[in-house]
Amino acid sequence: MVKHKHLAAIIFTDLVGFSKIANTNEAKALELIEINRHHQKPIIKKYGSFVKEIGDGILAKFTSAFDAVACSIEIQNSTPPALLNKIRIGIHLGDITEENGDVFGDGVNLASRLESIAAPGAIYISDSVYNAIKSIDDIKTEYLGDKELKNIADSVKCYKVLGVKLGATLKPSKRPAFNSRLMTFLLLVVMVVVTVLIVTNRNNTKDIPMITVLPFKQLEGDTSDLFLEKGMTEELIRSLGKNTSLIVINPKSTLRYFATINPFEEASSELEESDYFVKGYYSKKINIIDINLTLLDRSNKEIWSGNYGKDEAYIPEMISNITIDISEALDANLSQAKQERMKEIKNIDPETYRLYLKGMTIINTYNVSDYPKGIMYLEEAVDRNTADSKAWAGLAEGYVWLGHSPIGPPYAWHKAKAAAIRAIQLDSMNAEAYAALAHVKTYFEYDYKEAEIGYKKANQLNPSMAFNHYHYAWHLYLFDSLDKAIEEHKIAQKLDPFAPVHTFWLGGLLVFRGDMEEAKKEIKKAFAIEPDLPVAYSILGDIYRREGKYDSAEYAFKKSIELAPFIKYLMYMKHCFRVGDYDKGFQILEEAKMVLPQGSFSSFVLAGAYAEIDSADQFFKYANYEPAIAFVPWLRKGVSSKVIIEDPRFKQLMDKMNLPMPATTSDNY
Repeated sequence: MVKHKHLAAIIFTDLVGFSKIANTNEAKALELIEINRHHQKPIIKKYGSFVKEIGDGILAKFTSAFDAVACSIEIQNSTPPALLNKIRIGIHLGDITEENGDVFGDGVNLASRLESIAAPGAIYISDSVYNAIKSIDDIKTEYLGDKELKNIADSVKCYKVLGVKLGATLKPSKRPAFNSRLMTFLLLVVMVVVTVLIVTNRNNTKDIPMITVLPFKQLEGDTSDLFLEKGMTEELIRSLGKNTSLIVINPKSTLRYFATINPFEEASSELEESDYFVKGYYSKKINIIDINLTLLDRSNKEIWSGNYGKDEAYIPEMISNITIDISEALDANLSQAKQERMKEIKNIDPETYRLYLKGMTIINTYNVSDYPKGIMYLEEAVDRNTADSKAWAGLAEGYVWLGHSPIGPPYAWHKAKAAAIRAIQLDSMNAEAYAALAHVKTYFEYDYKEAEIGYKKANQLNPSMAFNHYHYAWHLYLFDSLDKAIEEHKIAQKLDPFAPVHTFWLGGLLVFRGDMEEAKKEIKKAFAIEPDLPVAYSILGDIYRREGKYDSAEYAFKKSIELAPFIKYLMYMKHCFRVGDYDKGFQILEEAKMVLPQGSFSSFVLAGAYAEIDSADQFFKYANYEPAIAFVPWLRKGVSSKVIIEDPRFKQLMDKMNLPMPATTSDNY
């Protein structure tokens, strides 16, 4: 394995007094090592990477100082009785060199020296770690002064992490360290520059050609690498999307033709708005990738064709060249600046790129249970190449989706932010990174001004990212811009017409505007894409309730609950209260408190239910649960109870999330 140097957080741990035990009782010493291994290794793997054991010590590495400190606190807080007051930990953030699975360098040495002076049961950190975590409210430290460490030339500022022996648990700060003024300034500057470069007729979509990239087909060679096949298709879609003179159909709606016999025939029949289609074949022999592409119009007439063959290390370069050539064939005004930028793309490590493609392909399935696997591949990719902006942006996107899920751990948002910022530092024109950062600002940090900047910046850099338009739509809705939200949602639907989420939630926004017939049309479209959509049935049930068709509403909710039992607590319980069926509503409420695991999701569900029955104390108990689920800000739009809204605690809740008080009653009622 080639040596590579990069920045990492390193922890060293060891057992105090172990040598004395080993000299007097070898069996007990071996038992302690086994207990220590089983205690620390799973915790380390949850946050970072286990490197090796060194006698009674353990060496581990992490992508961020926060992860290293959080891991160390969990190790100390959950110490088994046999190891009580025996583990000491040193942490340093610095450059390390990796080779053959091992790590070494000054970063490793300094962490080891800090551990050697740490008190039993304590965590000592260097000033580089302290500077990275000092603004995180829930991590308290004590400055211990400058320390002279063995074989370290200069003295080191040393800090002790406090609260560990008291059993404190680390609750991630809602606003981790971040120079918000600087980032706002940088984003504004880049936005101005990009705006000058963007073609001004972008909003006139009638004159902009729409293009569909059909899934690449492999002709010969190793046919086992489906990730490469799907991944290259998605990469070309992402690359073409950066051309603001094109509208590019997103992967969810094109990869559905992956297994079809005649993709062009089916796609041209179903994607009626698409003007052009890219059909591609590739072969792989050893490390050589050969790609043959044809650009077709709707009548199946060939507009352009091209052949590209190189070592797989040059796949990104090939994708960029293909983007330039297709843009020129369509006279699609890809700016000279972007062409030059694309031509500067360097060759890559094939294994790193393959890990990136695997991770993105899995993340783009939008299957909650698969997110950790996709994230794992992307973590491996950035471990192999810490300067890969695309991989960092993909990792940020993966953690954003994990954070959105009902089971999303709070640390997901910290990791999403760190990865997004790293991606932007490496490439200030990375659209996916700005989109991920905007999501963090909206759903986690409640910094809506910077979120707005991020959404717009991402849309300017790549106007064809459907999910960025989707999230921006809900950001607009949160601030009472319902008509604009609907228009933004329609853009997402146009870019990804066979992703049902863009269609049934467009129906949801139309319900809030009172357009019931239009909403029903969208729900019908969603069912045509996929018949078994629990949320779509719930929205349909809400439409019927508003129309006074209670039997139809009951049937729709029944179907929804059959498909997804959690709908019973999230949506149907509120429906029962709204139609006056309080007996059933209270029955489900009590059931929810027993069935749903205590946490951010159940608290959000219960807060919504108590809002329906004017139970202010219970509402505020659950609405203020920490850590909060990503959707808590939308209580601003979902609560209609005057009792609760006029309670001073409601304004406190809005202030906590940096939100204004509702201007009108809830659209959701």
